[in-house]
Amino acid sequence: MEKRQLIEAIQTLNENAESKFLQQFEAPDLAEYLKRLQDASTRRIHLKTWSRPAKRDYRMVS
Repeated sequence: MEKRQLIEAIQTLNENAESKFLQQFEAPDLAEYLKRLQDASTRRIHLKTWSRPAKRDYRMVS
């Protein structure tokens, strides 16, 4: 991919990335960053939900 194509692809995944900032990097660095963005966008985060355990009778122990 050409540098301009890499920048456009990065900007589709990271809307906050500005062209002026990205242009200061070399194509291999941009390609690596794009790969990381793609990997991060395909990962699924599974959050375990917590539910309150059934009410139990507790005894005070001293």
